[in-house]
Amino acid sequence: NLPIVGQKIKDVGFTKDTLIVGITRNSQLFIPSGETEILEGDKLIFMGTSHSLDILAGTFFHEKEYVKSVSIIGGGNVGLMLAQSLEAVKIKTKIIEKNLDRCHCLAEKLSNTLIINGDGTDLKLLDEEDIGASDVVISVTNNDERNLLCSLLAKQLGVKRVIARVSKVLNIPLFEKVGIDIAISPKNSALNEVRNDLQENDVDILATVEQGQGEVLEIGVLPEFDGKRIMDLTLPKRAIIGVIDRKNSVIIPKGDIEIKSGDTLIIFTKAEDAQGIKEFFKVK
Repeated sequence: NLPIVGQKIKDVGFTKDTLIVGITRNSQLFIPSGETEILEGDKLIFMGTSHSLDILAGTFFHEKEYVKSVSIIGGGNVGLMLAQSLEAVKIKTKIIEKNLDRCHCLAEKLSNTLIINGDGTDLKLLDEEDIGASDVVISVTNNDERNLLCSLLAKQLGVKRVIARVSKVLNIPLFEKVGIDIAISPKNSALNEVRNDLQENDVDILATVEQGQGEVLEIGVLPEFDGKRIMDLTLPKRAIIGVIDRKNSVIIPKGDIEIKSGDTLIIFTKAEDAQGIKEFFKVK
């Protein structure tokens, strides 16, 4: 029902200092142009300054909602670290953990988190503990099927935002298809770290998106590109320069912006095109 559905990107008038750098449609990622029409069900990937993205979200999508309470299902190491982080910013936190001994361990390490000994797949327990009133539920057990069930039960109880840990990357589309808001794969995160360890100093993979279909690259500009306008760069593959970091100043560029030696470019591209981008900017 958003008014942007059916419009071309160039006609929408998105918030200043934001760019649509990717669109996922029917589980397939592509790099759009200004002529691309936004369709119902599209997942839009934006780059921009933090402030501008906040304005964008409030203007076009939904009012920003501040998280005050979080329920975590699974009290392993991930659940513990999450709770510690949430305690540090004074967010009301609960953990549901099946193992009683682990609950005692959690209680010793957490000073302001409610520890509940129980099964996160028990709908009656979730209802009794008022999990439906949580702003966010995060399911981080080490079992994908359990995380999916816990997340669906949380949705059934009316939780607005549900996040699930997914061990098998191939399961992520399934989680998203059935309504899980965010599916996170620790394997993807680990892969990013390993790949960055293998990269040269001139390029980093800042992130991968959509199960590895897209990559966010950080590339330093060499002297031979100094003074060239973005619109004049004949990139060999489809890509979008989303951000220029220039002497600690962030620029969301348009085509007529000149890049300078020493700039750092944040580039969004499809994974199979990333090597061509690196070669173009003469990154070995």
